[in-house]
Amino acid sequence: MEPFQLLELFLWGTVGFYCLASIFFILYASFPKPWLLKTARYLTIIGFVFHLIAVVYRWQLAGHGPYRTIHEILVCNSSFVILLYLCITWRWKKYQFLGAFVIPLALMFMGGGMLASREVLYLSPSVQSPWLVVHVIFAKMAVASVILATGLAMAMLLRTTRLSRLQQVEKVLSAVDDLKQMCFQLIQAAFIFATLMIIAGAIWANDAWGRYWGWDVIEIWSLITWALYGFVLHLRMYRNVSEIMLAGFIILALLSSLIAAFIIPLAAQHSIHSMYFK
Repeated sequence: MEPFQLLELFLWGTVGFYCLASIFFILYASFPKPWLLKTARYLTIIGFVFHLIAVVYRWQLAGHGPYRTIHEILVCNSSFVILLYLCITWRWKKYQFLGAFVIPLALMFMGGGMLASREVLYLSPSVQSPWLVVHVIFAKMAVASVILATGLAMAMLLRTTRLSRLQQVEKVLSAVDDLKQMCFQLIQAAFIFATLMIIAGAIWANDAWGRYWGWDVIEIWSLITWALYGFVLHLRMYRNVSEIMLAGFIILALLSSLIAAFIIPLAAQHSIHSMYFK
């Protein structure tokens, strides 16, 4: 079997297991049986193993990390989302129900990566730096944290709608009484990761382009997103902030992250960053 054919096998295996896991998580939300939740979690873990193999194998074939093409970035970003979800639910099992929201979101990223070109593009020697790896890792962790916070936000919105009056759904969501607190903790993590991402990116930019900050459009939007994370954190000072308002700002933070990470690099043809994002 050709190397890229084997890679496709792992990619589609990942998609298949995540699809099955999403189905079982959603079934658990309607019929909260322990075996449904356990099955969904096992399917997620198996899918993540396939996912991890696919990311590492692509890395080996391309000769650089998964941060050069849209395909690499989206596929790898979704793996960070699943990894963070598994870590959180290993520590706090009561949040396992989040799989009904998080796994489909990760699957959407995965789907976007699968639709993009699989072409292998190589990094220019001028930007090959350890600081690039640090910058990318923190960026992926920031996005993963916001996506998990968005999953919690969707759960809060569901709890405040008529759908939450369904007995089984209400039973699942009522078991967790600190959704807002976990949302703030995840946004706090995203804020810290984004801060470290900007610092590492500035050091990398100085090595590659001879300046720490150039007010490039992507740099500006990253700063806007970072400030939005900080604004959401400040909402914690107001105890009467509603779940709907908090959920709305978290979803806005996710949209800002996606704009900074994907829309701006594709639209801003004159951005120095766009040269390395195809």
